[in-house]
Amino acid sequence: MRLYVNCQGGPHRLYFIWVAQTRADLPNPINVTCNLDGTAADYHPWEVYAEAQAGGTAGGAILGGLLGILAGPVGVVLGGIAGGAIGGGAERQDAENARRFNGS
Repeated sequence: MRLYVNCQGGPHRLYFIWVAQTRADLPNPINVTCNLDGTAADYHPWEVYAEAQAGGTAGGAILGGLLGILAGPVGVVLGGIAGGAIGGGAERQDAENARRFNGS
């Protein structure tokens, strides 16, 4: 899950490296300087949004397939399927965490 605010100086998002489960976990106010136009602004936790990160299913399938090489062609297929399933579960959990954050 990635946290962001919509830049006040333009139509783009500013992403944070912070980890928070709810908006109550964030400082208030949050001073952010836009890396594109240099404008600085104060944001409040209710202006912060979360989005799920994609790529878990594909990444899991690729990793599983690579690990499956050790077991031959059948291992590649089974590893890819298992890795995709595990990665898909991680994506669903990330989407649920983002939904919960945005509802906080």
